[in-house]
Amino acid sequence: MTYRTYQDGQLVDEVGVSYDWWLLGQERLRAEVDELGLSLDSIGPANLGMYAISQEGIARTG
Repeated sequence: MTYRTYQDGQLVDEVGVSYDWWLLGQERLRAEVDELGLSLDSIGPANLGMYAISQEGIARTG
């Protein structure tokens, strides 16, 4: 993935990085999160499959 920073329409910085990705469905994700004692909350539009993982009892901000 490449991250680019622009200022006034001009490219001022560019950084390339690579990440390992794991794709899994909500059911598998929830099972793994539960196994670790964490909580899973759906965020954003349902069709995007976005989730927040947090420790139980820890309030999220934002």
